[in-house]
Amino acid sequence: MTRVRKNSGNDTEGERDRAERLKFLAAQSPLGQEFLKRNRLPAQTFDSFYLVENAVILHKSTGFFSLVQYLRWPWPWLAVFGLLPTHPLDRLYDWIAQNRYRWFGRRDLCLVADEAKAERFLA
Repeated sequence: MTRVRKNSGNDTEGERDRAERLKFLAAQSPLGQEFLKRNRLPAQTFDSFYLVENAVILHKSTGFFSLVQYLRWPWPWLAVFGLLPTHPLDRLYDWIAQNRYRWFGRRDLCLVADEAKAERFLA
């Protein structure tokens, strides 16, 4: 399971994934840029994220509802909303993404993993 991070955001997924099933790749890193280009994904637009699950690339609401299943309770219950039609869910995802910094704040610095968590970061 790999999440390609498209912004610095916070480490919600890393902290709530106690089983450490998720791996992270910064989209801005050389390896992240290679991944995006190889899969013909936007390499300069950082308004979403990608989740790679079983060799399938998921993003926006589809990626989010797959991602929450790997987190500890209460997050997995949100996956039930993934049964709704994708188009309105992606519109909701875009609206939340546009407003996330206003609601949750913005970090000036990116997360730097300690040695114990470093193996979860691919680049």
